Amino acid sequence: MLFLCLMMRMRESHERPTPKNLLEQMLPADTFDVIRRIPRSDEPGPDAKGDLKLLHAPCEFDLIRYTSINHYPIYCLPVYTNRHVNEDWYRLYRTYDTEGFVFGQFYERLQRYELD
Repeated sequence: MLFLCLMMRMRESHERPTPKNLLEQMLPADTFDVIRRIPRSDEPGPDAKGDLKLLHAPCEFDLIRYTSINHYPIYCLPVYTNRHVNEDWYRLYRTYDTEGFVFGQFYERLQRYELD
């Protein structure tokens, strides 16, 4: 009976622990949150080299393997090798990755359904 009473008095929380919830549990209640805003620089990231038709040609950049990187166009190599240098290079890498996927899918559909 004592166990049942103890179980009924316990509150059960189904929330997932988030960093904010954990921080609130660790800090005393009289503290307040400070939001620090870090402005982004206005400088553009690394420029994509090449013309529009060449950059948007169908390629499998999203499926890059270490063995096939040497067979990609010259403008893809520095983007792939410098993708972890800073945020700008990674953003450019993800742009190429997304464009390679989208235009590769478009090219496949064009070949399968329109030209065949």
